[in-house]
Amino acid sequence: DLDQFKVMRTELTENDFQDPVAKKLFITLEECFREDSLSFNTILDKCNNEEIEKMIARVASSKEFKDNTQKIIQDIIVLIKRNSLERQRDNLMMRIRGFVPVTPEDNEELAKLLSQKMDLDSKLKQ
Repeated sequence: DLDQFKVMRTELTENDFQDPVAKKLFITLEECFREDSLSFNTILDKCNNEEIEKMIARVASSKEFKDNTQKIIQDIIVLIKRNSLERQRDNLMMRIRGFVPVTPEDNEELAKLLSQKMDLDSKLKQ
């Protein structure tokens, strides 16, 4: 559904996806969207991946998906975004734990990292 993908692409980027198959599918959908050819057959042709083809076919034939498309898409967006924020926070925490400030500039950098962590924590609480 073109309208649902428009919503998804305003909320997510390819970097939000950790799973390589999901990332490839998102990139393929984005390419098809930009080429104005977002159709079932075009997507399958561009994927060249049996796992993605099976996933698309399963979703396309799902009654639950057809009946609750908007809610399911919104739930997926929230889940992917949350996972992405948690990965960012985990990476930031590793940097903070390994950081040994020596100079005043180091202290400033550590303060920036802590500020970024607080920002991520705030987003995760929403």
